[in-house]
Amino acid sequence: MLYPYQASYVCQKQKMSSNFQWKKLRHYVYAYVDPRDNSIFYIGKGTGSRALAHMSDQSESEKSAKIAELVKLGCEPRIELLRFGIETDAEAKRIEASCIDTVGVDKLTNIIKWKGSNGSGRKTMDEVSAIVSAEDAHIKEPALLIRVPQTFYYGIDELTLYEITRGTWNRLPAGYENARLAMPIYDGIIQEVYEIAGWFKSYSTQYFTRDFVPTDDGRQEFVGRIADAGHRKKYKYKSIVNTTQRSYGGSITPLNLAMI
Repeated sequence: MLYPYQASYVCQKQKMSSNFQWKKLRHYVYAYVDPRDNSIFYIGKGTGSRALAHMSDQSESEKSAKIAELVKLGCEPRIELLRFGIETDAEAKRIEASCIDTVGVDKLTNIIKWKGSNGSGRKTMDEVSAIVSAEDAHIKEPALLIRVPQTFYYGIDELTLYEITRGTWNRLPAGYENARLAMPIYDGIIQEVYEIAGWFKSYSTQYFTRDFVPTDDGRQEFVGRIADAGHRKKYKYKSIVNTTQRSYGGSITPLNLAMI
């Protein structure tokens, strides 16, 4: 009789020698691996026995839930060193970021999802070209430049980028209703271009990638769509470093709003 193939995995406890010489590792980058499918679900950096600390973490994080799930099955995550003998914490941080980018932030339980996407980490050729060429944007239309440094990461999906750009905002400049375009800004670069259809009270329109607790705090959000090919060709991946003449002290910089 033939039986259907069933994948198997080995549940093993992490075996550590009591006299393991952690100091000889210097700085290192490590990964937590699910033994059921060999997938990496967490990447970190540290010194000493930092790599073991997550096994006793009692927080309600996604990472801790994953570890608890394995323990309940009689397993433990497999801890692997991706690189050790690193001289400085700064170098370890760069290696950690590159590893996070390579695996993909959406596949990991790291709390700070975007931390691997700064600096010289994984990017498309268009994104790299925008950074190194720094071609200036010459914006003629009424527009809002919206900085999204805390929520953006390279490799972000189209819907998430739109939703972190459109709301919610409580320090809108005078005449914001006149803006025709909205442009999310990260690292001084225009990451996308949207046509604004209208403004609404915050939390009054549907989000698909963000959870909000409705409050009556006067915030606003816009709805719209990705701009036409002409506007995107003119502005996407262009630099605003020389476009704005001064800092407006907030997340949103208005341009040409008085022209209507």
